[in-house]
Amino acid sequence: MKPTMDGSYHIFGVCHGPDSRLFVDYAVDDPGACEPQLLNFIRCSSDPALARWPARPQLASGDVFEIECVQDVGTAQEAVEFWRAYFRMLGMTVLEAHHLVDRTGD
Repeated sequence: MKPTMDGSYHIFGVCHGPDSRLFVDYAVDDPGACEPQLLNFIRCSSDPALARWPARPQLASGDVFEIECVQDVGTAQEAVEFWRAYFRMLGMTVLEAHHLVDRTGD
């Protein structure tokens, strides 16, 4: 994968409050700017973990939050694993889903 223009990969989380399960992934696009597209990718994903997520149809604006930005895809993948482990340590249920999409416009 080619680096982005600004060299940033956005690590983000998606959590629907009443459900309290969390999905963590990365994307090249700013999650705040492409929130509707990210939610649509989650709703349409055939990933088993996402397909079984009871809150998937109820995901809405405000359920997506940015965690950090990193400079390359390898670091983004490591950051996703770190944040998943961190949130698990805090007692949250973290969905073990595959990477969704690099760019929301693809």
